Amino acid sequence: LAARHGWRFCYAGHFNGDDANLERSLAAYRDAGGTRPLVALYAVAAPTRDAAEQLIGPLKIFRLQFAGGQSFNLASAQAAAEFARQSGASDYRIDELRPTVLADTPERVHRALDALSRRLDVDAFVVDSPVTDYAARLASAEWLGGAQSITPVQAALAAERFPSLDQNA
Repeated sequence: LAARHGWRFCYAGHFNGDDANLERSLAAYRDAGGTRPLVALYAVAAPTRDAAEQLIGPLKIFRLQFAGGQSFNLASAQAAAEFARQSGASDYRIDELRPTVLADTPERVHRALDALSRRLDVDAFVVDSPVTDYAARLASAEWLGGAQSITPVQAALAAERFPSLDQNA
């Protein structure tokens, strides 16, 4: 549909991290005459990989899959069951998924994005953040967007502002 209308296609990798589905979707778009697609994904940067993973927390998505193949992503199993109930469906499945997140130092996240770009022939990403704390989310975005590295001073400031990020704690 996107290729037929001349639109750019963006694969929602932050909701569906299945590599085979990603590659099939990008190939279908290209085969239909689409230009270079985009890929949306979750990425988090912090002074250390452990600190980045701490920021993510227990990130889960609950996929409600109806018998006819239609699916919806919801924030909780209860929300998925309620959605199914309200739709009148009795034949459905709820799968708990843990989305893929690039969580590491800014340099390693950038390297991972570069590798994905080459592997998928994608020239741009839509980067989403699963971090709920505003200050930590902002710091992560700033590191991803501008800093190719975190200096010792930046790491110390981050540890001061966000004790949970302190790699020595």
